Amino acid sequence: MYEFALYFLLFSLGVSIVTGIRVAARQGLYNSLVGVSIVIIALATALTVIGEIYSLQFSRDIALYLLGLATMGTLLISKIIKGEGI
Repeated sequence: MYEFALYFLLFSLGVSIVTGIRVAARQGLYNSLVGVSIVIIALATALTVIGEIYSLQFSRDIALYLLGLATMGTLLISKIIKGEGI
């Protein structure tokens, strides 16, 4: 039962990644930022789940760095677009 829940979670995250890519592909900068944020969050969660399934210790570190860098990048791009500079 536990494995079924993990595989269902991975499938749901895959659907979320596809949805994020579709949102990012639409015209407009804000849609792109939202879509990329959706993909990064889903990818980091999927990395954590895959690490739990296959006992990979480094997948949590990669997911944490990915979330941190994506958040900082989104904030920097938003400030630049707003005209405040870095």
